Amino acid sequence: MRELLDSSSQCSCVNQDFSTNYLEYYNLKTNSTTVIISEGYDLPADSITYYNTVTIYIAEHEEQIALDTMPLSHLFILEMP
Repeated sequence: MRELLDSSSQCSCVNQDFSTNYLEYYNLKTNSTTVIISEGYDLPADSITYYNTVTIYIAEHEEQIALDTMPLSHLFILEMP
């Protein structure tokens, strides 16, 4: 799996194809989002209309996070708090 932990990310997100093929539930966003990706151009708002809620387990810690669904080269990009 290809993941990226990004301290300057605007959001946590998941690859659109991975979401469609492997994640059970996806939710329609109430407001679509425009994201500036690392190459410096805007990803159109109409392509970011869904999100997935997933639970992440690290050691004894469990946390639910929302992942915006969008076309990505990585499977996941996790925003650092």
